[in-house]
Amino acid sequence: MNNMALYRQLFIKTFAIVICAMIGFAQNSNGQTLTPEEQAWIAEHPVVRASSNTALAPLDFMSAGKPAGFSIDYLNLVGTKVGLKIDYVNSEVWSEMLKKAINKEIDIVHTISKNEERSKYFNFTAPYINVPIVNFGRVGSQWINSISDLEGKKIGVLKGHVIHNAYQETYPYFNLIEFNTHSEIIRALTLDQIDVYTANSTAIEFLLAQNNIPGIEIIGNDYVLENNVIDDRIAVHKDNPILMAIIKKGVAAITNQELNTISNKWIKNYTDNHTMVLTNEELDWLAENKVIKVSASISSFPFDFVNDEGRLSGVSGDFLNEISKRLNVDFVWAGNENWNDGLLKIHSRDADMITLIAPTKERQSFLEFSEAYLNLESVIFARDDSSVYTNMDALDGRTLVQLKETAIIGYLSENYPNIKIIEAESFKEALELLSSGGADALIENIPGGLANISNFGIKNLRIVGTTPYSEALTFGISSELPLLSSAIQKTLTNIGIEARSVIFTRWL
Repeated sequence: MNNMALYRQLFIKTFAIVICAMIGFAQNSNGQTLTPEEQAWIAEHPVVRASSNTALAPLDFMSAGKPAGFSIDYLNLVGTKVGLKIDYVNSEVWSEMLKKAINKEIDIVHTISKNEERSKYFNFTAPYINVPIVNFGRVGSQWINSISDLEGKKIGVLKGHVIHNAYQETYPYFNLIEFNTHSEIIRALTLDQIDVYTANSTAIEFLLAQNNIPGIEIIGNDYVLENNVIDDRIAVHKDNPILMAIIKKGVAAITNQELNTISNKWIKNYTDNHTMVLTNEELDWLAENKVIKVSASISSFPFDFVNDEGRLSGVSGDFLNEISKRLNVDFVWAGNENWNDGLLKIHSRDADMITLIAPTKERQSFLEFSEAYLNLESVIFARDDSSVYTNMDALDGRTLVQLKETAIIGYLSENYPNIKIIEAESFKEALELLSSGGADALIENIPGGLANISNFGIKNLRIVGTTPYSEALTFGISSELPLLSSAIQKTLTNIGIEARSVIFTRWL
């Protein structure tokens, strides 16, 4: 059994223990009522603001453009019990979110650990989940057997995180390198800019699988935090004791069955259990609609393409195969000629859904989006003999060629209005235009860009710079087919880390 599997088992056991403790608490505490003062406070504050960490799956993340995860479901249930509506403030940068809470710009922080420094500002609930902490490193790195093994190593830390605080307080002489997000730290680890990352095994393992990041593994236990775990809680600023009292009553009102529903939902996702529940309406619709017509990005190898037999293939095709096995339906190519034609087929009802699509406000008018099944960061491609455009500012006044109707065109138009954009019908057309000097650069993800350059035999293009742009790519389902959309969303959530890893390893 590999290191990831061992720690996955540890997470499941820890998760189960905490859930059992919560159930016991709920059994002894139901039936509490709000005081007149608490009821008056809710009447004056019917909506409260809570944190939403967009990149801490499966506990707290974004799915189909909305906050999701164990902690989100748990806090929403707490709010329902006491009549609070919760609005979420989204950020991937933990230190910024913590600062907002300290400054009382948000009312509630969840998935937060208690320490001496934070206790100066916040009151906390009891822990509602514990997750194991481990050390991550590059494959083949020296195993971390003791705290002394970390001396002399470059250790990545998430700014403002409880692990960062623990290192600073206990081992201030260690070489700590601060980052704002988990993604930044993992990128630094893959580039050999740091040696070790001490972190939540649950979130990082999910991040590695979801983003198809090879070469990283668990290289040892944590030796900084007591008991090698983080105990996550709900926190409220000390200046708002009434809200904390209300939340604690909401926690106490949760039933055993409700806790089991949340825990089973997210444990199932984490362990790749193929049991899921479809409604009778969803089952009836699927029974009557066995063939689902799919528009595809037909030449976006290796993510999305149509093979010589006319079948959907690549990363998207494999995900559709997994969904097909669970829903007992067939996904067939709708025959679109290009990306734009694929969207037109949705409008004309000649296609039921489209693959590899980034959610935008405009598209929300006719599509419902699944959770992201692929997250890709983009870079700048240019000719070997051209200027080196190291970042987006260097492209000011230049001409880019981009695939027609893709989400990045809107991003560029809004954020970089001085950049001229030529819209190409296909990757082949875009790359040939760039290669021949008809455009200065192309912004594209690394695997897709390199694969298409190789496939079309273009020899004079290379990566010259980075961008802040990334895409969370989803399945877009016609808004006229809500039962198909909900069934696909449930099924996609049901595809766990191991199955995703097999897909990414095959294609990327």
